[in-house]
Amino acid sequence: HNADHTVRRAIESVLRQTEQSFEIIVVDDGSTDRTAQTLAPYFRTRRLRLLANDSNRGLAHAMNRALDACRGKFLLQLDADDWLEQDALERLVDMFAQDPHAGAIYGAPRVHPVNDRHAREPRIEGGFPVSTPADCLTYSYLQAPRIYRTEALRAVAGWRTDDAFEGRYFEDRVTLATIAERYRVRYCPKPLYNVVERSESLSRRDPLRAASAKLAILWREACERGMTLSYSFTRGLVSAKCFVSPPRTDPGRWSIVIPFCGAPEHLVLTAGAQHAIAVS
Repeated sequence: HNADHTVRRAIESVLRQTEQSFEIIVVDDGSTDRTAQTLAPYFRTRRLRLLANDSNRGLAHAMNRALDACRGKFLLQLDADDWLEQDALERLVDMFAQDPHAGAIYGAPRVHPVNDRHAREPRIEGGFPVSTPADCLTYSYLQAPRIYRTEALRAVAGWRTDDAFEGRYFEDRVTLATIAERYRVRYCPKPLYNVVERSESLSRRDPLRAASAKLAILWREACERGMTLSYSFTRGLVSAKCFVSPPRTDPGRWSIVIPFCGAPEHLVLTAGAQHAIAVS
């Protein structure tokens, strides 16, 4: 979305790959800049397709549209302001060839901080292998690249968009966790992906909203998997752990209190409800 000044670098990093069996799908998520004009020269390669959304719907919707159009065996997500190392595709495809049961591979990127438009010395993001859904959800480092076996993505219906934020936050962890329920998730320690760390990114522009979204999504994912969520909130960042709780011998009694003001029609209970909730 509105990445006409960086998308050229992302595309060029793909065209220079040592592995040349690929297609490029660019999803223009309602851009209002000159993205279409920037992409025009690349259409002569016949290896690039442009899918344009009428409005900005967010990353998960854009990735699902790309998944619907994908003709390749693997799908790698490349953000418009990031770029690949020249041997990235070759190394990742080799990893898939060594493990036919792998559904996804993630890595540890090289991070390029930008502060007030002045670049600083890049750093290598730390990382380690994880394989369970709980560990994928609570992984604390950047995960890039992220490349998926296309059939695995389609088997889990792609990226989730049914949260309150329609998949705009935390979609990477949720997708890897969902894949991990059915397939192996592998880790590539070699930096193959370059991330630009900008202060105007979605999560950095409004860290409280981003933290709230992350916590809400983590809560949903933990509940759906029958796990307990433990979290802390420090300096605008949420850190979390998911674990399986021991069965309760005494279910206890719960009181649910919902502070409320206005719109009394929202309090109408569904006919035939078997449980009551006290509202104050």
